[in-house]
Amino acid sequence: MEVVFAQNISILSEVIAKLIEEKDALKVQLQETENERDLLLTTCEELNAEVETLLEEKRENACLVEQLEKENTELLTINASYASRCDEFEAENEELRENVEHLETSLQESEKTVQLMTPEVKSDDVALRNRVVELEEINDELLRKLRTEKKTNKALKGEKVELKQRWNKDLSTAEPRLRKRLMVRSSSEPNSKRFRIHVDEPALPTIAEVDEEGENYCSL
Repeated sequence: MEVVFAQNISILSEVIAKLIEEKDALKVQLQETENERDLLLTTCEELNAEVETLLEEKRENACLVEQLEKENTELLTINASYASRCDEFEAENEELRENVEHLETSLQESEKTVQLMTPEVKSDDVALRNRVVELEEINDELLRKLRTEKKTNKALKGEKVELKQRWNKDLSTAEPRLRKRLMVRSSSEPNSKRFRIHVDEPALPTIAEVDEEGENYCSL
C-alpha cells in the first residue's frame, strides 16, 4: 500500500513538475503574444494614420481632378475657338495671297507701261522741273513784295495813329469855339427860330466815329 502510494506521489510530483514547466512556457508564450499584440496595435495605429492621410490626399486629388477637368474643358473651348480663328486666318491669308499676286501682276504691267512711256515721262519731268523753278522765282518775287507791303503798312499805321491823335487834339480845341459861335448866332435869331445846343452833348463826332480807313476827314 505504501509502495503504491509512494508511486502515485512520485507520478503526481512528475505531473506537477511538468505542469509547472508548461505554465512557465505558457507565461513566456503569453508575454510574447502580448508583445506581438502591442506591436500590432502600434502598427494598426500607424496604418490608420496613413489611411487618414491617404484619404485626405484622395480628397485633395479629387478637387484637383475636378479643377483639371474644368481647365481642360476651358482649354478645349479655347482650342475650338483657336481652330476657328486659324481657319479664318487661313482664308484671309489666301485672300491676301491672291491680292499680292494681283498687285504683282499690276506692278509688272505698270513697269512695262513705264518702260514704254519713259521718253515722254522724262520730257514731262524736265518740263515740270522748269515749271517748279519758274514758280519758285515767282514765289520769291511775291515774298519780296509782301515784305515791302508789310513795311509800307507799318508806316501807314504809324501815320494813321498820329493823324488820329492830331484830329482828337484839334477837335477838343475847336469844340468850345464852335459852340460859342453857334450860341451867339442863336441869340441873334427870333425866338421862333432859336434852337438850343446842350453843352453836355458833343457837337462834332470824335475820331472813333470817323471812317476806319481814314477817309471822310473834315478840316475845321
